[in-house]
Amino acid sequence: SRLRLYPQIFMQLYSVIPPRDEQDQIVRYLDWQVSKINHLIHSYQKQIKLLEERKTTLIDNAVTKGINSDATMQHISGCWMGNIPAHWRMIPSKRVFVEGKERRREGDVSATASQKYGIISQEEYMRRENRRIVVANQGLDDWKHVEPGNFVISLRSFQGGIELCEITGCVTWHYIVLLPQEMVCTQYFKWLLKSKSYIKALQGTSEFIRDGQDLRYSNFVKVDLPLIPLEEQKAIAEYITAEVAKIDNALPVFQKEIELLREYRTRLISDVVTGQIDVRDVVIPEYTPEEDVESSADEDVEEVAENAE
Repeated sequence: SRLRLYPQIFMQLYSVIPPRDEQDQIVRYLDWQVSKINHLIHSYQKQIKLLEERKTTLIDNAVTKGINSDATMQHISGCWMGNIPAHWRMIPSKRVFVEGKERRREGDVSATASQKYGIISQEEYMRRENRRIVVANQGLDDWKHVEPGNFVISLRSFQGGIELCEITGCVTWHYIVLLPQEMVCTQYFKWLLKSKSYIKALQGTSEFIRDGQDLRYSNFVKVDLPLIPLEEQKAIAEYITAEVAKIDNALPVFQKEIELLREYRTRLISDVVTGQIDVRDVVIPEYTPEEDVESSADEDVEEVAENAE
């Protein structure tokens, strides 16, 4: 339930009224202190942004250039990956992934696509997110069978929603299942299909007739994919996994600092406005006001509307 403060209740509440000059001093003091706290928060937010940008660039460079800095490069006209190692080749994506059309098998659990978690069961998604979604329990005959190592093109995949599947189950018939061929290291392609260069190439195949246009197999096959020795694919994937883990381990440190600063700011405001801290004689220096802009977390693209069909 949602609680609401009604005007008649608010009007019955008692308020502390300090002298006007003290109110003004409290405002000046808090504006100054809150600006200082906001400045620190912004510095941590910048560090987080720099780390996220570093991660994106690291992934993009590794999947499109490899990890051997001494490799001889070649130029291929119109290649979305730019210059690539001379021993790599670009081939049609339909030779790398074929479309899977097998229908749901008896006993398949209903799975869903999430940019945060990949392909997981609907029950597992609800557990991790601690919220309910519309669980599909009928009309599953047309759903598609998936297995670990398959990739799934979910709705709105122009924003990076080609997900690696790690469970056996079934996904809605709206999705497109991609079956990797023998030259594919799934962990390498997990990074490649999420890289900024690949997403940009995919977006170039769309006419964007309407907002939220879905990615289809016909779009997917318009973007060639690299043919790389399997061992090299594995080495690139292992390198990215290790480097990304270092960055991901650093991010919570800055996020925790931001959380603590916001908690301190709230407590400081409460203590000052209630008179727990006396600021009447504090000299307020010149300073630059700074507002706190809440960083909006990236929304996980979760498609559940079709489950109700």
